[in-house]
Amino acid sequence: MAIGHGGWVIGRILADFLNLMDLTSFKIEHYHGPHKQARAKVKYPLSTHVSGRRVLLVDDVSDSGDTFEIALEHLRTRGAPAIVRTAVIHHKIQSLFMPISMPDFHARFPCPISMPARL
Repeated sequence: MAIGHGGWVIGRILADFLNLMDLTSFKIEHYHGPHKQARAKVKYPLSTHVSGRRVLLVDDVSDSGDTFEIALEHLRTRGAPAIVRTAVIHHKIQSLFMPISMPDFHARFPCPISMPARL
C-alpha cells in the first residue's frame, strides 16, 4: 500500500519485485497551497478494506513522522489488518515515527533533488 504521492513509485517497484498484484494507495497532504498545515490530512482515502490482510505501507521519506502516524490511524478505519509493516527509503533523524528496525546502511542518491538539470 503506497502513501501518495511519494510512495507511489516505490510501492509499484516493490509490488513488481515481490510479484504482488494487489497494490492500492491513498494520499496524505501536509500542504494546502503554499501553506503547511499543522497536521497532515488524508486527501484521498483508501477505497478498500484491510481486515485480515497483511499490509506493507510504503513512502519515500519519513521527515516528521506525521504522515505514517496519520496513515496508520486511517488504516485502522478500514478494518483490522492481520499485520502492518512500514518501509521508507529515507528516514530522517528528527522523525518521531520509529520503525521496528533501522537499516545498518544508508543509500547514496546520485544527486540532490534541488540540483538543476544540465542539458
